[in-house]
Order: sequence, then structure tokens, then C-alpha cells
Amino acid sequence: MDNRKDPRFPVQFRSSFSSINIVSGIGVLSDLSSGGCRILSSTPVKSGTTLALRIEVVGEEPPMQVKQVVVR
Repeated sequence: MDNRKDPRFPVQFRSSFSSINIVSGIGVLSDLSSGGCRILSSTPVKSGTTLALRIEVVGEEPPMQVKQVVVR
């Protein structure tokens, strides 16, 4: 059973993320909604970590940046 408030949309955008002195990595942003997204990455990130996120959208330069996101 899916209890999400917002509908999710399948997308594929290259992305990168970082946190001060804790973690950084690259991945593919997928499963996008107005309340969040999923990033597939080989870099492990703990729940509760605060990250800066960069999203590369085809045809858009520079990448979109989100200054603060929290991993769930």
C-alpha cells in the first residue's frame, strides 16, 4: 500500500550531492514528486543527513541546485 501524499513521476536526471565533510557522490534522480525524489547511487548516505543537491536537466544550464535536502 502506497501512502504518499503527492503523485510520483518517473524521470532520469544526472545528479550530484554533497555534505560538508560527510559524504559526496553522483547518481540518477528518479521517482520525482512535489515533495521529494529518489536518487539511485552507489554512495551510501545515512537517513537524516543534510545534503546540497545538483540536478542536471537536459537543455538547462547551469544545473539546478537545491541548497538543503534531508535524506529519509
